[in-house]
Amino acid sequence: MLSAAVVLTASALLLGVSTWAATGRREAFSTALRIGGCYLVPVLLIGAAAALLAALGPRWPVLSWAIVVWTTVVGFLAEALDLPEWARDLSPAHAVGVLPIDDPDLRMIGHQGGAALVLLVASLLVFQRRSLRAG
Repeated sequence: MLSAAVVLTASALLLGVSTWAATGRREAFSTALRIGGCYLVPVLLIGAAAALLAALGPRWPVLSWAIVVWTTVVGFLAEALDLPEWARDLSPAHAVGVLPIDDPDLRMIGHQGGAALVLLVASLLVFQRRSLRAG
């Protein structure tokens, strides 16, 4: 999760600086940082879900890829596939809004942040109780 957060933050910084340098519009920098910050919460939620699945046992983490794949499908193909809104909302990134076109859904970002925190705490509790047997 930390590496994903670092990459997202670095990408937002680079996008902001390069857009500012190319256009001369200083607000492009703050817009890029705001959008990166809004998408950071869904990234953390996906990472927290993966952490809980990993804590459940060695076979479960592969399911976390389903979240990543669905988020990618919605991000790139939702319009082409004409996915209904309820299916698009299953993607954590889509649920916060299509940024910068839409205003971010701050309520959803708050809910996702709370869910990420709950999932992380649950993953720690589950992992502590997990028995690692030989064989």
